[in-house]
Amino acid sequence: MRFALVNDVRKLPSQGLIGKCPICSTDMIAKCGSIRVHHWAHKAERNCDSWWERETEWHRAWKMHFPDDWQEVIHYGHSGEKHIADVKTPQGLTIEFQHSHMPSEERSTRENFYGNIIWVVNGLRLVGDLPRFNEGVKRLRYTHIRNIYMHHIPKKLFPKNWLENKVPVFFDFGDEPAQHNTESGAKSFLWWLFPHQIDEQVIVARMPKKQFIRIAQSSPELFWGHTKLPEVKIWYEDERRAQEETIIQQQRDMISKSSQWYKRGRRF
Repeated sequence: MRFALVNDVRKLPSQGLIGKCPICSTDMIAKCGSIRVHHWAHKAERNCDSWWERETEWHRAWKMHFPDDWQEVIHYGHSGEKHIADVKTPQGLTIEFQHSHMPSEERSTRENFYGNIIWVVNGLRLVGDLPRFNEGVKRLRYTHIRNIYMHHIPKKLFPKNWLENKVPVFFDFGDEPAQHNTESGAKSFLWWLFPHQIDEQVIVARMPKKQFIRIAQSSPELFWGHTKLPEVKIWYEDERRAQEETIIQQQRDMISKSSQWYKRGRRF
Protein backbone atom coordinates (compact mmCIF):
# COMPACT_ATOMS: atom_id res chain seq x y z
CA MET A 1 0.00 0.00 0.00
CA ARG A 2 1.04 3.56 -0.59
CA PHE A 3 -0.80 4.97 2.45
CA ALA A 4 -1.26 3.93 6.07
CA LEU A 5 -2.86 5.73 9.00
CA VAL A 6 -0.50 7.45 11.41
CA ASN A 7 -2.47 9.05 14.25
CA ASP A 8 -5.56 8.66 12.03
CA VAL A 9 -3.93 10.64 9.20
CA ARG A 10 -3.02 9.08 5.84
CA LYS A 11 0.76 9.07 5.49
CA LEU A 12 3.27 7.99 2.88
CA PRO A 13 5.91 5.46 3.99
CA SER A 14 8.99 6.89 5.70
CA GLN A 15 11.92 4.99 7.19
CA GLY A 16 11.15 3.82 10.74
CA LEU A 17 7.52 4.97 10.67
CA ILE A 18 4.78 2.73 12.14
CA GLY A 19 1.21 3.02 10.87
CA LYS A 20 -2.14 1.29 10.98
CA CYS A 21 -3.82 -0.55 8.14
CA PRO A 22 -6.91 1.37 6.93
CA ILE A 23 -8.76 -1.95 6.44
CA CYS A 24 -7.94 -4.09 9.48
CA SER A 25 -6.28 -1.51 11.81
CA THR A 26 -3.27 -3.73 12.53
CA ASP A 27 0.31 -2.42 12.60
CA MET A 28 2.09 -1.64 9.35
CA ILE A 29 5.74 -0.88 8.78
CA ALA A 30 7.26 1.35 6.13
CA LYS A 31 9.30 -0.50 3.50
CA CYS A 32 11.73 2.03 2.03
CA GLY A 33 14.40 -0.08 0.36
CA SER A 34 16.26 0.55 -2.89
CA ILE A 35 14.79 -2.29 -4.94
CA ARG A 36 11.02 -2.14 -4.67
CA VAL A 37 8.90 1.00 -4.67
CA HIS A 38 8.42 2.42 -1.17
CA HIS A 39 5.29 0.97 0.41
CA TRP A 40 3.55 -0.04 3.60
CA ALA A 41 3.37 -3.70 4.63
CA HIS A 42 1.62 -5.47 7.47
CA LYS A 43 3.95 -6.13 10.39
CA ALA A 44 2.58 -9.64 10.64
CA GLU A 45 2.26 -11.75 7.51
CA ARG A 46 -1.33 -11.27 6.42
CA ASN A 47 -3.48 -10.06 3.56
CA CYS A 48 -6.60 -8.37 4.91
CA ASP A 49 -7.88 -7.44 1.45
CA SER A 50 -7.98 -10.50 -0.81
CA TRP A 51 -8.38 -8.27 -3.87
CA TRP A 52 -5.20 -6.33 -3.24
CA GLU A 53 -2.29 -7.37 -5.45
CA ARG A 54 1.38 -6.62 -5.08
CA GLU A 55 1.99 -3.17 -6.51
CA THR A 56 4.32 -2.86 -9.48
CA GLU A 57 6.02 0.19 -10.95
CA TRP A 58 3.30 0.12 -13.61
CA HIS A 59 0.60 0.35 -10.91
CA ARG A 60 2.36 3.15 -9.11
CA ALA A 61 2.96 5.18 -12.27
CA TRP A 62 -0.73 5.06 -13.16
CA LYS A 63 -1.95 5.95 -9.67
CA MET A 64 0.37 8.94 -9.56
CA HIS A 65 -1.62 10.57 -12.37
CA PHE A 66 -4.38 11.19 -9.83
CA PRO A 67 -4.50 13.22 -6.59
CA ASP A 68 -3.41 11.46 -3.41
CA ASP A 69 -6.89 11.75 -1.95
CA TRP A 70 -8.27 9.67 -4.84
CA GLN A 71 -5.78 6.84 -4.37
CA GLU A 72 -6.39 3.73 -2.24
CA VAL A 73 -9.89 4.74 -1.19
CA ILE A 74 -11.89 2.27 0.90
CA HIS A 75 -15.16 1.28 -0.75
CA TYR A 76 -17.90 -0.13 1.49
CA GLY A 77 -20.48 -2.64 0.25
CA HIS A 78 -24.08 -2.89 1.44
CA SER A 79 -23.21 -5.87 3.65
CA GLY A 80 -20.33 -4.05 5.35
CA GLU A 81 -17.71 -5.70 3.15
CA LYS A 82 -14.88 -3.32 2.27
CA HIS A 83 -12.06 -3.23 -0.24
CA ILE A 84 -9.44 -0.70 -1.31
CA ALA A 85 -9.99 0.79 -4.75
CA ASP A 86 -6.83 1.76 -6.65
CA VAL A 87 -8.44 5.08 -7.58
CA LYS A 88 -11.88 6.42 -6.74
CA THR A 89 -12.89 9.82 -8.09
CA PRO A 90 -15.19 12.32 -6.37
CA GLN A 91 -17.81 11.48 -9.03
CA GLY A 92 -17.86 7.87 -7.74
CA LEU A 93 -15.88 6.23 -10.54
CA THR A 94 -13.59 3.38 -9.47
CA ILE A 95 -10.50 2.76 -11.62
CA GLU A 96 -8.73 -0.56 -11.10
CA PHE A 97 -5.26 -1.09 -12.60
CA GLN A 98 -4.78 -4.79 -13.28
CA HIS A 99 -1.47 -6.47 -14.02
CA SER A 100 -1.84 -10.09 -12.92
CA HIS A 101 -4.23 -12.66 -14.42
CA MET A 102 -7.76 -12.48 -13.05
CA PRO A 103 -10.43 -15.18 -13.44
CA SER A 104 -13.68 -13.99 -15.01
CA GLU A 105 -15.66 -14.91 -11.89
CA GLU A 106 -13.54 -12.68 -9.67
CA ARG A 107 -13.74 -9.82 -12.14
CA SER A 108 -17.55 -10.03 -12.17
CA THR A 109 -17.58 -10.04 -8.37
CA ARG A 110 -15.48 -6.90 -8.22
CA GLU A 111 -17.58 -5.15 -10.85
CA ASN A 112 -20.78 -5.92 -8.94
CA PHE A 113 -19.18 -4.68 -5.72
CA TYR A 114 -17.89 -1.36 -7.07
CA GLY A 115 -20.72 -0.71 -9.53
CA ASN A 116 -19.32 2.24 -11.45
CA ILE A 117 -15.94 0.81 -12.45
CA ILE A 118 -13.53 0.73 -15.38
CA TRP A 119 -10.37 -1.35 -15.83
CA VAL A 120 -6.92 -0.40 -17.08
CA VAL A 121 -5.07 -3.60 -18.00
CA ASN A 122 -1.35 -4.02 -18.52
CA GLY A 123 -1.15 -5.23 -22.12
CA LEU A 124 2.48 -6.32 -21.72
CA ARG A 125 2.01 -8.93 -18.97
CA LEU A 126 2.89 -11.89 -21.20
CA VAL A 127 5.56 -12.09 -23.90
CA GLY A 128 3.02 -12.77 -26.65
CA ASP A 129 0.58 -9.98 -25.76
CA LEU A 130 2.12 -7.19 -27.84
CA PRO A 131 2.92 -9.32 -30.94
CA ARG A 132 -0.66 -10.63 -30.93
CA PHE A 133 -2.03 -7.09 -30.73
CA ASN A 134 0.29 -5.79 -33.45
CA GLU A 135 -0.85 -8.55 -35.78
CA GLY A 136 -4.53 -8.38 -34.91
CA VAL A 137 -4.79 -4.62 -35.19
CA LYS A 138 -4.08 -4.90 -38.92
CA ARG A 139 -7.61 -6.28 -39.31
CA LEU A 140 -9.38 -3.40 -37.66
CA ARG A 141 -12.28 -2.02 -39.68
CA TYR A 142 -12.30 1.75 -39.84
CA THR A 143 -15.52 3.54 -39.05
CA HIS A 144 -16.21 7.11 -40.11
CA ILE A 145 -15.79 8.14 -36.46
CA ARG A 146 -12.28 9.25 -35.58
CA ASN A 147 -10.26 6.66 -33.62
CA ILE A 148 -13.13 4.14 -33.41
CA TYR A 149 -12.88 0.75 -35.12
CA MET A 150 -14.54 -2.66 -35.26
CA HIS A 151 -12.98 -6.12 -35.20
CA HIS A 152 -14.60 -9.49 -35.95
CA ILE A 153 -12.02 -11.69 -34.16
CA PRO A 154 -11.43 -9.97 -30.79
CA LYS A 155 -9.24 -12.78 -29.43
CA LYS A 156 -6.70 -11.73 -32.04
CA LEU A 157 -6.37 -8.39 -30.21
CA PHE A 158 -6.74 -8.84 -26.47
CA PRO A 159 -6.43 -11.55 -23.77
CA LYS A 160 -9.38 -13.93 -23.97
CA ASN A 161 -10.45 -13.56 -20.34
CA TRP A 162 -11.17 -9.84 -20.85
CA LEU A 163 -13.39 -10.17 -23.92
CA GLU A 164 -16.75 -10.80 -22.24
CA ASN A 165 -16.59 -7.41 -20.58
CA LYS A 166 -19.62 -5.71 -19.06
CA VAL A 167 -17.74 -2.47 -18.32
CA PRO A 168 -15.13 -0.43 -20.26
CA VAL A 169 -11.66 -1.99 -20.37
CA PHE A 170 -8.57 -0.04 -21.45
CA PHE A 171 -5.40 -1.86 -22.51
CA ASP A 172 -2.02 -0.25 -21.98
CA PHE A 173 0.64 -1.51 -24.39
CA GLY A 174 3.32 0.80 -23.06
CA ASP A 175 5.59 2.94 -25.22
CA GLU A 176 6.57 0.38 -27.84
CA PRO A 177 5.44 1.62 -31.28
CA ALA A 178 3.14 -0.91 -32.95
CA GLN A 179 3.68 -1.85 -36.57
CA HIS A 180 0.20 -1.60 -38.03
CA ASN A 181 -1.87 0.45 -40.43
CA THR A 182 -3.49 2.91 -38.05
CA GLU A 183 -2.40 6.52 -37.96
CA SER A 184 0.26 5.92 -35.32
CA GLY A 185 1.54 3.21 -33.01
CA ALA A 186 0.55 2.24 -29.50
CA LYS A 187 2.85 4.84 -27.96
CA SER A 188 1.00 7.21 -25.61
CA PHE A 189 -2.35 5.59 -26.41
CA LEU A 190 -4.77 3.28 -24.64
CA TRP A 191 -6.95 0.83 -26.55
CA TRP A 192 -10.52 0.94 -25.29
CA LEU A 193 -12.71 -2.16 -25.55
CA PHE A 194 -16.36 -1.08 -25.40
CA PRO A 195 -18.82 -3.10 -23.29
CA HIS A 196 -20.98 -3.45 -26.41
CA GLN A 197 -20.90 -5.64 -29.50
CA ILE A 198 -22.64 -5.45 -32.87
CA ASP A 199 -23.27 -8.79 -34.59
CA GLU A 200 -20.55 -10.36 -32.39
CA GLN A 201 -18.04 -7.75 -33.52
CA VAL A 202 -16.28 -5.70 -30.86
CA ILE A 203 -15.99 -1.93 -30.87
CA VAL A 204 -12.50 -0.61 -30.17
CA ALA A 205 -11.31 2.96 -29.73
CA ARG A 206 -7.85 4.44 -29.53
CA MET A 207 -7.54 7.10 -26.84
CA PRO A 208 -4.51 9.22 -25.91
CA LYS A 209 -3.47 8.56 -22.32
CA LYS A 210 -3.61 12.26 -21.51
CA GLN A 211 -7.20 12.37 -22.72
CA PHE A 212 -8.07 9.31 -20.62
CA ILE A 213 -6.71 10.98 -17.49
CA ARG A 214 -8.51 14.23 -18.26
CA ILE A 215 -11.87 12.47 -18.80
CA ALA A 216 -11.43 10.38 -15.64
CA GLN A 217 -10.89 13.55 -13.64
CA SER A 218 -13.76 15.58 -15.12
CA SER A 219 -16.28 13.63 -17.24
CA PRO A 220 -16.12 9.88 -16.46
CA GLU A 221 -19.59 9.28 -17.91
CA LEU A 222 -17.99 9.52 -21.37
CA PHE A 223 -16.18 6.24 -20.77
CA TRP A 224 -19.35 4.25 -21.30
CA GLY A 225 -19.40 5.22 -24.97
CA HIS A 226 -23.12 5.92 -25.10
CA THR A 227 -22.56 9.07 -27.15
CA LYS A 228 -20.59 7.19 -29.82
CA LEU A 229 -22.49 3.88 -29.90
CA PRO A 230 -25.47 5.17 -31.95
CA GLU A 231 -23.07 6.62 -34.51
CA VAL A 232 -21.22 3.31 -34.78
CA LYS A 233 -24.51 1.41 -35.22
CA ILE A 234 -25.65 3.78 -37.97
CA TRP A 235 -22.30 3.43 -39.75
CA TYR A 236 -22.43 -0.35 -39.45
CA GLU A 237 -25.98 -0.58 -40.80
CA ASP A 238 -25.08 1.71 -43.70
CA GLU A 239 -22.03 -0.41 -44.47
CA ARG A 240 -24.01 -3.65 -44.32
CA ARG A 241 -26.78 -2.22 -46.49
CA ALA A 242 -24.22 -1.06 -49.05
CA GLN A 243 -22.60 -4.52 -49.08
CA GLU A 244 -25.96 -6.22 -49.54
CA GLU A 245 -26.84 -3.88 -52.41
CA THR A 246 -23.46 -4.60 -54.00
CA ILE A 247 -24.02 -8.36 -53.74
CA ILE A 248 -27.52 -8.04 -55.20
CA GLN A 249 -26.22 -5.97 -58.10
CA GLN A 250 -23.45 -8.49 -58.75
CA GLN A 251 -26.02 -11.29 -58.81
CA ARG A 252 -28.17 -9.31 -61.26
CA ASP A 253 -25.14 -8.72 -63.47
CA MET A 254 -24.32 -12.43 -63.44
CA ILE A 255 -27.91 -13.35 -64.35
CA SER A 256 -27.89 -10.77 -67.13
CA LYS A 257 -24.62 -12.08 -68.55
CA SER A 258 -25.83 -15.68 -68.31
CA SER A 259 -28.98 -14.73 -70.16
CA GLN A 260 -26.97 -13.03 -72.89
CA TRP A 261 -24.70 -16.07 -73.26
CA TYR A 262 -27.75 -18.34 -73.44
CA LYS A 263 -29.36 -16.23 -76.18
CA ARG A 264 -26.13 -16.14 -78.19
CA GLY A 265 -25.81 -19.92 -77.92
CA ARG A 266 -29.35 -20.49 -79.23
CA ARG A 267 -28.62 -18.46 -82.36
CA PHE A 268 -26.03 -21.00 -83.36
